[in-house]
Order: sequence, then structure tokens, then C-alpha cells
Amino acid sequence: MIYKNSYPTVALLLTMLLTFNISCKEKEDLAEVRNIAESFADLYFNWRYVEAMEYVDSSCIQKLRFVASQVTDNDLRFFLSKENAANVEVMQVVENSSDSITVTLLIENFLQKDTIGRPPVLREGQEISIQLARKDKHSPWLVTSW
Repeated sequence: MIYKNSYPTVALLLTMLLTFNISCKEKEDLAEVRNIAESFADLYFNWRYVEAMEYVDSSCIQKLRFVASQVTDNDLRFFLSKENAANVEVMQVVENSSDSITVTLLIENFLQKDTIGRPPVLREGQEISIQLARKDKHSPWLVTSW
């Protein structure tokens, strides 16, 4: 026998469960975005450009190819003489909209290339922002700018 007074309780429980489920999904999305941004930055700042292409949208492929084409033999010698790899740490994740997120990262111990022909400069630490977007809720998150 169901009591008439139990319907509001059932409705409240269902609402709480749906809210909890949505909240968990949002946390999973943010964790996924953090991982993508961190993976991309780790590959990019350690000059593994081909592998970094997996994390960018089609409009960024050309930019990565250009950056890779600008590495000189001198840059490579400098890079290979470096003792430690670049280190990446996620500082902040800001949801701009349901399909756009900005991730701020701290990049430590990376070589910043100079496009005017000078050798790369070792940077101890610098914050950068990476934009990620997706076409819809079922599309993957991809880096759209950095």
C-alpha cells in the first residue's frame, strides 16, 4: 500500500539523484579537460609535436606543423643538452560555456624558441592559457588555441 504522502518524498529523492548524476558528469568532464590540457602541454613543451596533434582541432594542425618546421639543428642540440623535461601543472580550469573551457597551466623548465634565429631560451616558469572546445556534448574536447 502506497501512502498519498509518500509522493513528495519520492519526487524529492528522484530530483536529488538526478542532480547528483549531473554533478558527477560535470566533474568527469572537468577531469577529462584537465587531462587533455595537461597531456597536450606536456607534449608541446617537450617538442613532441606529432603526438600533440592528437589533442588539437583541425584548425591547429597547421600551426603545430609550422612550429615543428621551425626547429633548427642548433635548437635540437640545445634541447637535447637540457637535463630535465618541461614540467606541466594545471593551475585553474574555467568553464566559459558548456562547450568551451580555458585551462591555465604553469609550465616549468621549458625552452622557448625564438623565431628570429636566436637560440631557445630556458624558462624556469611561465603561466599559459589553453582554450578547449567541443562541437556538442558527444564530441571530444580539443585544444583550439594556446
